[in-house]
Amino acid sequence: MSWRLLTLLLVSVLFTAACDESLIEIPDGTRIPGYPTLPSVVFLTNSPLAALPPEEAAAWSWLRNNENFNVQQVQMIDLPDTKLPQNAVLWWHYASEEALPSVAVRPGNLQAVRNHLRAGGTALFSLIAASYVVPLEIEPAPPDTVSMNAFFASESELSGLQSRRDHTLLDPFWGVLFTSANNSSPPRPAVAYTGDRWPATGHVWAVHKTQRAMETPPKVGIEYPSTFFGSGGSVLTLGAHFYFSDGDNHNRPQLERLAADALHYLGTHAASNSSGPGVVVPVTDTDNATGPDAFYGAYNSPVFEAVPIPATSLPPVADTEIVLNMVEGRPSGPEIPRYPDAEMPFTLATPKAVAVGSQLGHVDTFRVHPLLLLRQLRFGIVRPDRGVTWLDDPESGDRTFTVRPEGSELFYNDGELNIRLYLTVDRRYTALVGLLVIRSPAAVEIIATWEAQHTTGSAQTNTKVDNTEIGWDDGAQAVVWRDKTGFTVKAGFGRETPAHILGFQPDKHLNETGLLAPLRTPEERVGGTGPASPDASNVALQVRVETKPNSSSLLPIVFVGGPETDLNVDAAFEELIAAPGRAWAENADYYRDFLGRRTMSLQVPGNGFQKTFEWAKIGIESLRTKLPNVGDGMISGFGSLDPADAWVATPNAFGTGTLWAAMAADAYGDQAPAAETLRLAAQYQGIDGRIPTSTNATHQVIANRVSETALFLIALENHVRTWGDETLLEELWPSAQHAVAFLYGIDYENDGLINSLSELDRWSSDNVVQTTIHLAGLWGAALDATARLAEFLGESDDAARAREASARVRVILNDEFWNPAERRFSFAKRVDGSFVGERTVLPAVPMIFGLLDPGFAIPALDSFSSSEFSRDWGVGLLSHAPPPEVSVDETVLIPKPPPTGLPTVAAGLVSPVFTGWAALAEYGNHRPDSGFAHAYTNLLLLEQANPGYASAAFDENILAPQGGVAHAAASQAMTVLPVIWGMLGIRPDALNNSVSISPHLPANWSRVNVDRVRVGDREFRLQVRKTADRVQFQVDRWRGNRDTELRLSTHVPIDVDISLDANVIGAEIIEELIIEQHPPDRLATVVIRPTADLSTVTFVHEPFPRLISPIPDRLTEARSYLQQGASSSRLRVIRTRYLGGVMAIQIEGVPGRTYTLRLATPWRVSQVTGLPDVYPTQPDAGIATIDVTIPGSGLRYRPVNLEITFER
Repeated sequence: MSWRLLTLLLVSVLFTAACDESLIEIPDGTRIPGYPTLPSVVFLTNSPLAALPPEEAAAWSWLRNNENFNVQQVQMIDLPDTKLPQNAVLWWHYASEEALPSVAVRPGNLQAVRNHLRAGGTALFSLIAASYVVPLEIEPAPPDTVSMNAFFASESELSGLQSRRDHTLLDPFWGVLFTSANNSSPPRPAVAYTGDRWPATGHVWAVHKTQRAMETPPKVGIEYPSTFFGSGGSVLTLGAHFYFSDGDNHNRPQLERLAADALHYLGTHAASNSSGPGVVVPVTDTDNATGPDAFYGAYNSPVFEAVPIPATSLPPVADTEIVLNMVEGRPSGPEIPRYPDAEMPFTLATPKAVAVGSQLGHVDTFRVHPLLLLRQLRFGIVRPDRGVTWLDDPESGDRTFTVRPEGSELFYNDGELNIRLYLTVDRRYTALVGLLVIRSPAAVEIIATWEAQHTTGSAQTNTKVDNTEIGWDDGAQAVVWRDKTGFTVKAGFGRETPAHILGFQPDKHLNETGLLAPLRTPEERVGGTGPASPDASNVALQVRVETKPNSSSLLPIVFVGGPETDLNVDAAFEELIAAPGRAWAENADYYRDFLGRRTMSLQVPGNGFQKTFEWAKIGIESLRTKLPNVGDGMISGFGSLDPADAWVATPNAFGTGTLWAAMAADAYGDQAPAAETLRLAAQYQGIDGRIPTSTNATHQVIANRVSETALFLIALENHVRTWGDETLLEELWPSAQHAVAFLYGIDYENDGLINSLSELDRWSSDNVVQTTIHLAGLWGAALDATARLAEFLGESDDAARAREASARVRVILNDEFWNPAERRFSFAKRVDGSFVGERTVLPAVPMIFGLLDPGFAIPALDSFSSSEFSRDWGVGLLSHAPPPEVSVDETVLIPKPPPTGLPTVAAGLVSPVFTGWAALAEYGNHRPDSGFAHAYTNLLLLEQANPGYASAAFDENILAPQGGVAHAAASQAMTVLPVIWGMLGIRPDALNNSVSISPHLPANWSRVNVDRVRVGDREFRLQVRKTADRVQFQVDRWRGNRDTELRLSTHVPIDVDISLDANVIGAEIIEELIIEQHPPDRLATVVIRPTADLSTVTFVHEPFPRLISPIPDRLTEARSYLQQGASSSRLRVIRTRYLGGVMAIQIEGVPGRTYTLRLATPWRVSQVTGLPDVYPTQPDAGIATIDVTIPGSGLRYRPVNLEITFER
């Protein structure tokens, strides 16, 4: 019978059944509509239905009302005499006490269950019943946890299950499923294998999962294939997170979906088994699914087995002059020199591979996604009478570490020789390419040591890797390791390497002359070199390098790996050894094109801001990743923690950071990475509509919170508006609808706010927090984004609902979160309706999206730029304001309730994320001085810690990186968005063929050129010129249709007159000049449409003075602005205002320190008041200077208010 005919017959049968209104008689008297082919489920109970305990009664109630099953109930005592349908699923859901009831283990009952399974039936044993497999003799190893009061979810209130990605049951949930109520997870009935305890015969299909990460273990779900009975049948157990009696379980839909899927899964197998014995449950890759290191064990390195490796040929030697020209002759442009004397990280990344190392000169990890291939690559120098000098020893010599987009260079000099170590990751092949350029008066020996790896390297999801083979390719003089799937790695110098050791142990195989190759009998040697110790993964090579006076000698080293179906490792190794400079040159070409042709670029006075902004874009680009079988997109970051297998060592897709990074890519004009990231997020959307926080390289969701779902909607609308991408909108609109439906659904109190579902959402470990001002701000912005998308698509009902809900959020933020008595916004709302009054930087988030009243925002903005939140290196989460002074007599009268709901997540940290949020809020509320200070600080931080890339966090007391995430997507995004959205004020709207441009240029910048401003498929150059009394916009170099409306705005103090120069060139005015009051500014706006390739619009205003930023323009000077290990001491500019001919400046500084204020002024300074004996050191028009010494003593910042008058 053909497949087409079979399909037609199946459709006919289903149609006939659908039209059949007959009812099926259920033995307990329940009559439900259905079909004869529905799965049959027999619900087994220990008590009569009327006496069922609450949990079992709740499960039965759900089952009997589910029209997708034919159901009946059987009491355990009646089981031996009951004829069970052959293809039925026997479900026992027991939660009465820890011990199984005695009737269940009677021989007759046990035999009845065994007979049912032998006949082809299936079974689901849940909660305490999960232990029933032991007396049934299905499982010889009893679980170590059988408890009515299990409590292994202590770190999270959001609990559920996680499975390997390809298991049928959890596949629709991308391997993770939250089923339990969102609370503190009180003690529950549970059965689990914990610690090193594992089932002996079953496959682990699910483990306990928290909102943050997967626990390793407990193992709570076990699957038993039918072969344990010789024919037919299969059994699932689920010992936890299957609680039907929770009264307030907002994850109930997912619980019911899992229950239904599990019964269908077993019912399908039972039906197939009824047609004949011997059907095995199709567990994917069953050979690799059992055992403690299968999918869920703690990190386990693979076992390396030494084997013979077929010899290939020695690669040709590269031409020194050609290689040096490739590496040194064609730089991409930007570079950052560092002078390391301690461990500081660096990263090298292409979409398919990443290396993380130390600026001292070693590589910590190299990963070819998804596998970690090596750890701890080090280089040593062997010289007569000097022994072995390790290149990464901070005491061994002077070193300069220079970072460029194409790669990193370590220059080492100890007075006798110098070595340049060039490292890069190849863009064509998945390879780490190193090049040592050696200048020495005599020949030297070079040692390389590393630990071979072959694992995902993630503690949460360590996929089992079969024993990995390792050996020596005597022809290519290289080490080779490979697994049984064909994934192969080849590494070495590609030169004659007399000393090579597999199983290297420094205490046995290293002395002052270098490596000591162990003696072996011929029988012990394998492929040229046998293992010197049981751990063959530790590798050491030593090669001699001949040198000539006043010339350089080259020594390449290559690590290249990949699946044999995609990569010829032998050919790639030979090519990279023969041309080690090619990878460096191709990377340089790539970034030269990226910076100079593909993306927005700036030309501004000085070079500090401009050069660091280039690194801001490079850092976003380097987050682009191709994860095999997962997809393309940006990832949340790179880093390494202790232990090295912590999750940040693995690239993680998604997360708030990647969505902010997608918006940053959109802002500077790179459409592809943003679109890829949005598609990837939608691909992994949960069945409840939630966008996951992150998924790892093994395709599993490893963290969930609510904020990503809101930000997904915001980022989608931003992308569609930037590019006019209607195709992507149509593709992802169903995901957007699903996402906003999820968010509507978690307004559990119907108070207009979405609830936090995790510690990360709450920013607090205290679950009394219902929601935060951060989450409320994202919710309001997500509603606005949804409304705009729905309006464009003509979905009027969706748009109206979102607009109404957004308006309600605005009212709540400004009425309920605002505390008028203390003039501050509250941090969070508690579950009892009260508010947590802690001051945080989080109100910046709703400010970014225009959700807070500008008048209410003033105190918060003052605090952001003050020492309360700001350090020299950025903004912290929590306020550091001193407590109010209270007299001793009054203290007894002050009630002191225990504080609840205080923020704990990221407490004590300064982050570029907080700094960027503050900058965007400041620019959006006409605070350009503090906005620029924070934006520029984030750019300068790119030269700290991991050069070129934004670290996740710093200590709040000294400039020192914290947290181990050396390159974080959210931090990197906040080096871009404050510049483009804030300082330049560029916001495209391709859907309406328009762009808004509202720049806030620093006082001493007379011009800025912005190349490649993109609005959909159109592109132009923007030039802004500024003099004492004019602001001129020029737009030219159009690509694409010029039929675009330009909304041009400029800002002046509120009492400064401004007008539009009548001589508008090359443009027609669409909307006449509008002047709006936005205290402390007035905003002048005109809308034009270009009619020629060059358009010019000029605003004319009265001259006025402005404060010049204390951060230097020149990069060489700006680099000294931030010093590693230093505490805060720089000037804080809180607020400036020019009104009535007087300039008021509010500043803060350290008592006793003298700070210089610089003013760009059209007039001479006549007087400074606010402190005694303060006079301008240079009062003349142009650049005036004023030295201010902060009065008082101590280290705490002190505010000073100055007023400056002028000779007008």
